[in-house]
Amino acid sequence: MTKMTKELLNLVAMKKTLNEMSTELKLDNVKIHKKLMSLKNRTGMEFDRQFFTDGQMIYNLKKDLSKLSNNIELELANFENSVTALLISDLHLGSELERLDLIDKFYDYCSLSNINVIINLGDYLDGYAGRKPKKVEGAEKQIKHLIKKYPFDKNIINFICYGNHDYDLLTEDGINVASRISAARPDLISTGYGLGIINIKNDQLILRHGIRDICCNEVRGKLVLFGHKHHYACQFRNDKYEVYLPTLSDLSLNEKYVSTGAVKLKLDLDRDGYFKTAHLEQLLSGSNIVTASETTIDFNFPHVPVNENHILVKK
Repeated sequence: MTKMTKELLNLVAMKKTLNEMSTELKLDNVKIHKKLMSLKNRTGMEFDRQFFTDGQMIYNLKKDLSKLSNNIELELANFENSVTALLISDLHLGSELERLDLIDKFYDYCSLSNINVIINLGDYLDGYAGRKPKKVEGAEKQIKHLIKKYPFDKNIINFICYGNHDYDLLTEDGINVASRISAARPDLISTGYGLGIINIKNDQLILRHGIRDICCNEVRGKLVLFGHKHHYACQFRNDKYEVYLPTLSDLSLNEKYVSTGAVKLKLDLDRDGYFKTAHLEQLLSGSNIVTASETTIDFNFPHVPVNENHILVKK
């Protein structure tokens, strides 16, 4: 084991954040992440990560394999009692209708607005199933395109619920896009395919993107975010609030609902750690990013714990 590896593992044991390790080792965040992934491949060591609302993360040597793959823990930083995140979906990177300029603009918006968490509801890549011509063809080239072109900020983390276009690359080429991207970039964190559960204190934020091969029971929970529809809507249905996210591309499924953009979410928690209110801003981008509509939700009903085993249905 090299001196560098010993120093790195010592910093992991000391529960240093990725940014702190970067400063101490004089290596950038991506290189440290790749070293840990390489260590995993060579030695079998498994690392899991703690994520914080200020965009920081801590690596832990994993000694318990019981954690469910679709579950993510997001811990509140600096004794905060609220979470602010940018919600995006359906970027379709690799398509001729991708909008890298808008993605860059919304990333700048996050940096200027002190938003450290981005939640992505899938169809990150265009895959093979796109209706429009490809700018980038093939699984390998699309993955490399994403890793290179998608913005990076050491204080912003992305949680990604992968969609049907991403899953298409797995079924066609046997390439696990989620695993490949997470191994290459520490800031791009997979919550799984079709379903993600972000645990925040005693409550849960549910992420969904329809995939034909992954069947789900009716999802319970206070707030469920959906990709796939390409237009923005918020509704109360079956004892939960459902938020459908717009596309951050020029790929419109219905000309009636052209609403390229994103959504800003602010969740306030009560003193017991449950969601109290949610404030949603629909954001559109012209010369500047503007608020098109605002919605405030009061969660005046109790939390019902959600378990992925109760949602996912084996075919």
